[in-house]
Amino acid sequence: MEEEKEEQNLWEKLESYSKDYSPQELFSKLTNVAKKAGIKIVFYVLLLYYSLVYGNLSLKEKSIIIAALGYFISPVDLIPDLFPMGYSDDLALIIFIVTKLKGSFTPEIRTMAIERLKKYFDNVNEESLNF
Repeated sequence: MEEEKEEQNLWEKLESYSKDYSPQELFSKLTNVAKKAGIKIVFYVLLLYYSLVYGNLSLKEKSIIIAALGYFISPVDLIPDLFPMGYSDDLALIIFIVTKLKGSFTPEIRTMAIERLKKYFDNVNEESLNF
């Protein structure tokens, strides 16, 4: 019961970041920070994006993804992205949501995410992207 309450509080806090989300802003951010953020976070962000666009998700799940992607895009985080380890809060949030929505990632969504990932990174080891 307490865990559900904490999760609800998290979603309410994240909701304000929904205004920062747009596909254009997301891909602009990825282009600018992919190497610095790292292959895992970029892969997970792409999984969430393609799930949002092509997945069979509830309205609540879509809202959560939009808020999380908005948080990733926003320069105003718990740990500003300009600092060393600045993406650790983004990564923690993205991993949390990817874990919650793990069953939503179809092979097609995973393939789309990997293909887009190859635009940001030269050597993509698909086996290392399992979670």
